[in-house]
Amino acid sequence: MCRACRYSKCLEAGMNPMGVQQKPEASLMLAKMNDAYRNLLATRITVLRGRSLFPRAIDYREAIEQGIKDVPLVANWVSQCFGKDFRELKEKNVLFENFYTRFCQLEITFTSHLKKTPDLIQLPSGDYIDMENLDRFYKDEQQMGKEEIERLFKPFYTMQKRSLILPMISLNLDHFEFLALCTLILWDTSLEGLSKETVLLSAKVKDQVMKELAAHLKNSIKMAAIVNLLPAVERCVRKFQEDMEMTQIFDIYKSSKQFYDLVNGNFFQNGEMLAAINEKTLVHWREGERPQELSLPLQSPDTVAYIHLSPTGFHAIVSTKLGQNFYIHVKSNTVHHLKKLKCLVTAVGWNPDYSKETEVTGPILMGSVKGSVIEMNVGSSGMMTCLKELIGQVALVSEQRAAGGTVAATAAITDIQLFQLTDDDATSPKPKKWLTIIAQMARLIVLSTELDPPAPPVKIGGFTSSASLQAGLMNLNLAEAPPTTTFHTLFQSPLSHTITASKFSEKFKNGYLTMHPMIDPKRYAWISPDGISIGRVNVYAERIQDVLEEEFNIEHRLIEGRLEPPTGIALTDYHILLAYSTRLLALSLLPPHNVALEDAWNQELGPSIGFQTDTTTEFYWLYTSTVAMKYGTNDEARYIWKTYLDRGDYVKALQIARMRKEIEPDALEMVLRRQADFYIQEKNYTAAAEILAQSSEPFESVVLKFLTNSSERKMGLKTLLDKKLERLTRHEDKMRRDALVMWLLNVQLEELAEMRRMKAHSQDPGYGEKLKDTTDHVQRYFMRKNVIESIQTNREAVYRMCVAHADFEMQLFFAHAVKDLRTEIEILMLREQYIEVLELLRSQRISELTYEMLPLLIEHIPKQIIVFLIQTPEISPHKLTPCISLCVKNLEMAIPAIKYLETVFKFQNPNADSKTLHNIYLHLLAKFRKERVLPYLESHGTIRSEIPYDLDFAMRTMEQFNLEEPIVFLYTVAGMYGDAVEKALGFSVDLAKRCALQIEDTEPWLLEQEDYCRQKLDEKGKKAIWLKIGQYYVARGETEQCIQLIQESDHLISIQDLLPIIPKFTKIGTLKPVIVDFLMRNKERLEKLERNMKEATDIASEIRDKQERLKNRTTVVKPSDICAHCTRPISGRPFNVHSCRHFFHRECLESAMIPFLTPEDVSRMRGLIGEEERCLGQMKAEQLAGNQKGGREKQEKYLRIATAISAILGSECPLCGDIAISLIDKPFMSDEEFAVDLNSWIL
Repeated sequence: MCRACRYSKCLEAGMNPMGVQQKPEASLMLAKMNDAYRNLLATRITVLRGRSLFPRAIDYREAIEQGIKDVPLVANWVSQCFGKDFRELKEKNVLFENFYTRFCQLEITFTSHLKKTPDLIQLPSGDYIDMENLDRFYKDEQQMGKEEIERLFKPFYTMQKRSLILPMISLNLDHFEFLALCTLILWDTSLEGLSKETVLLSAKVKDQVMKELAAHLKNSIKMAAIVNLLPAVERCVRKFQEDMEMTQIFDIYKSSKQFYDLVNGNFFQNGEMLAAINEKTLVHWREGERPQELSLPLQSPDTVAYIHLSPTGFHAIVSTKLGQNFYIHVKSNTVHHLKKLKCLVTAVGWNPDYSKETEVTGPILMGSVKGSVIEMNVGSSGMMTCLKELIGQVALVSEQRAAGGTVAATAAITDIQLFQLTDDDATSPKPKKWLTIIAQMARLIVLSTELDPPAPPVKIGGFTSSASLQAGLMNLNLAEAPPTTTFHTLFQSPLSHTITASKFSEKFKNGYLTMHPMIDPKRYAWISPDGISIGRVNVYAERIQDVLEEEFNIEHRLIEGRLEPPTGIALTDYHILLAYSTRLLALSLLPPHNVALEDAWNQELGPSIGFQTDTTTEFYWLYTSTVAMKYGTNDEARYIWKTYLDRGDYVKALQIARMRKEIEPDALEMVLRRQADFYIQEKNYTAAAEILAQSSEPFESVVLKFLTNSSERKMGLKTLLDKKLERLTRHEDKMRRDALVMWLLNVQLEELAEMRRMKAHSQDPGYGEKLKDTTDHVQRYFMRKNVIESIQTNREAVYRMCVAHADFEMQLFFAHAVKDLRTEIEILMLREQYIEVLELLRSQRISELTYEMLPLLIEHIPKQIIVFLIQTPEISPHKLTPCISLCVKNLEMAIPAIKYLETVFKFQNPNADSKTLHNIYLHLLAKFRKERVLPYLESHGTIRSEIPYDLDFAMRTMEQFNLEEPIVFLYTVAGMYGDAVEKALGFSVDLAKRCALQIEDTEPWLLEQEDYCRQKLDEKGKKAIWLKIGQYYVARGETEQCIQLIQESDHLISIQDLLPIIPKFTKIGTLKPVIVDFLMRNKERLEKLERNMKEATDIASEIRDKQERLKNRTTVVKPSDICAHCTRPISGRPFNVHSCRHFFHRECLESAMIPFLTPEDVSRMRGLIGEEERCLGQMKAEQLAGNQKGGREKQEKYLRIATAISAILGSECPLCGDIAISLIDKPFMSDEEFAVDLNSWIL
């Protein structure tokens, strides 16, 4: 369906067009800021925390140091967030100065909220300040007490917690909301000095952010609460600035001026300049301060030759032409004469362990003009704790010599780079690995060794040196002092490597060496007589020969036809800067190394005499005898990506394009498409898919490039879908993510099915390995977090897909992964893996599924199931009825089931209701173990209320399997002695006699909650049972045995009872003794019977006489008699008279008798009353008409009807007849009538 049709259908369904959301912008500002902020957090961990592996509680000095280091990182983050618009603003410094301190306050409290630590201030490095132990944070030699510290500084931290941390926790502030607040703080239009363009841009940015925040929140109340945090931030900043001002005034816990300015909005990047303005005067220029002049005690003709400033700008070594040296503590602008150091120092290798603001330089290496290397350690007071010449001529570490030239000409050391390669703590006793690179005019020397931690420094009284006098040093002691240096073993190590130039020229006095970046360098450039050598640097290389690896060499250029050596060199990311006497050249590092910039200056400024790099600000300073010129890079990568792209170096082009994504978004798209087209031409569809997945090209057009039957393109399609899936991480991408998951799953299942077909049709064993690898790949795909979440949502669709590919293995794997136990069991059952199903059930908690599956399993593995049931006491036997009942099918299932039931009966509660289980057990015994049925029945007795089985079921089961003795026993339990005897006579007359004898021992009983009861048999019933046995004997002609029943029944039956069944022609001789005995026993009874008969005859005669007298009986009705129902006189209306002298009006008798009549009599009576009324009316009409004959007929009819009514109503007296007697236990009022009557008494 096209978009227009879909929109029309939406309108027909009632969609509100005004509610349609507008198309979001291509790049949401908060999302972009969030990505950049994540990168900032990762960078901070490395830069701010340094070598500390875990977060820790730090003191105020470390916090100040981290805050200073964090400034350029935050500035770079702001630049990434707002791009070119912010960088081109003239007032960007004003905005950032106002922003930084407020941002810090907001961020540290936001981080404390995220980590749920309201009592800890979380710093950007991951370290923290413990608010409950501020004395640890403010630890200092001043020894201020804990109570005083809390009195001075605790209010600020309490304000942070109350005003920011706790409200953030209450609001559950997230990253998008935090970044929105940062934006509002940065673009503050209330600052003074902002131009109209800046104000307009600020309003535009804040408006965009507020729209995105509103869309993100969908809750105006929370938005208002978030914006209300801004005044709290401002209050915390003001309090912090007041505390900082207090520390400056009272000189307690005082921070550096740079940090003080940073907090108050007047800060700058670290930059120091130390320059000579004449032969003996230096000027110290620090940004934001007035220049300071420093005078050196020099005598003519001695002048300043070299100034060596440490990378941090804290220390400086100044060397003169005549070999005098001075140490300058730059921070205090104090000059100290190093009188014991007598040589021209041409290079200094500063110790990276002392890169922080310290009072000492630490062990440093100095190179002289003669090629010697000296170690020195000097403090801010100018006192040297170490000064020793380590080697007289550094070239001696290698057998190579510079070709064509003297030692003096080639010996000057031009640069020393010192690196510490291990990241152990400074106090660790483990040896540290050090690397140094020493540069000379025609030689690079690389040295490496492991050094033990230095011993505590000891001040030496004199200077010890080697025998070399060329260095201009004096040995003042007769005996050589023991080594107190740190780096002396560096020049004794076998790990060394030398790179030497192949030619020599007198014009090249200095072999300049530079590296980029200065911290952890990756590239070097070295000027030698051979040209400009440029290559890679890997200070962590395993082989020392691989530390410096030349990539290419640029030959020296001729300037106006002559060879002019550079006076300095510097490296940037993509260019090399060469300083000549009258110009600066910037050469591209990419072939053909074209000149990117040529900057010539007026000759009046003088020739260039030096070129230095500020490692902190990354500015480059070129100086002549009169001026210093500052250079810096400005988006030097803007054309580099095109150069790499044209050369086919897609990796580097892509790397640069990604870095410039915010500046040139089209560049990244162009590189990605070109690279993908290249891979498609090379038929490397997998690589092309990986590239196109990063592109913003419409998904449909990208997919079309891979929709073919080619296996390579299918692999590319799979890779494309996989990469696209990895990028869909937002919650709103759920539908797209689910669609990609299902598509990718279908592709992989097709691939798996194809691999199975190939394996089935090929004998190549390699297909088996490929199938295994493919299966493992699909399973790993299943287990990915984003995939498993989508598949769980669309579980049934995945099952259908697996079934469509007949891939039950993957369906089983997936069911196991999502813990879909039912589906997993269904698949195993389908594959007849019954043991695996049982093991799966065994591993799970007992549930309804267990009881559901056991009946299906017991038919296939009965023994294992019964063992499982016995070993699992948690299983309820009462829920196993469907399972156990199936065991009646065959003996293999029945034997384990019998064993299990016997175990259950043995350990179960005697009061438990297990009738169904006993029924099944009885059925199993009747079918497979008949000999055990009767003992089982007898073991439970004959009292029906105590037997555990169902008697009716047991009787039917015994009848089914024709078990005669158990049937007889069950008949006796049921009280059916006649049936028991009759059944027993069929196979055992003795059993029949025992059953008859049991009658005397039984007691009557009544089953609870049942209608059936067994009453004690009377004498007649007992005789009938014994007579059945007699008939059995008579039928077999055993009359004597029949006569013996009289004795066996304990004379319950007599000869009189047996005579009717004895044959007529039986000899009297056999019966004579029995008859005589009977007559003797019953003599008195016969006499009593005779008397009873005479009495009965007399009573009968008396009754006949009374009946005759009653025929003539009459009842006299008096006028005063009243109706027994209404208590009114009986006369005046028709009435009925009973022999009991209860009189009733006809109507009253009807009312009194209706409740006692049957519905049929009531209906009949009402019909007769209706006929009576009609007949009475007809009779009156006939009389009025004078029709006597018709009147007599109607009168006769009326009398018949009245007689019939009287027969119904007058059969009994309703007050004293049988009807009244039968209702003696009936309540006078029903429950409803009683409730009505009771309520009538309520006042």
